[in-house]
Amino acid sequence: MNTIQSPCIDVCEMNQQGLCSGCLRTRNEIALWGSLTPEQRQQIMDSLLLRRETNK
Repeated sequence: MNTIQSPCIDVCEMNQQGLCSGCLRTRNEIALWGSLTPEQRQQIMDSLLLRRETNK
């Protein structure tokens, strides 16, 4: 099984947009990560690319 690892980089502070300043996930995405399917995790990882571009 291909497991998608968490994008966490141990910088866990929520910014004004409600995103973690380290990995750019929402609180909900962080809380649910362990129970998500690989497909759901990949969707989040894909969305992080766009978030990084818009949060520079």
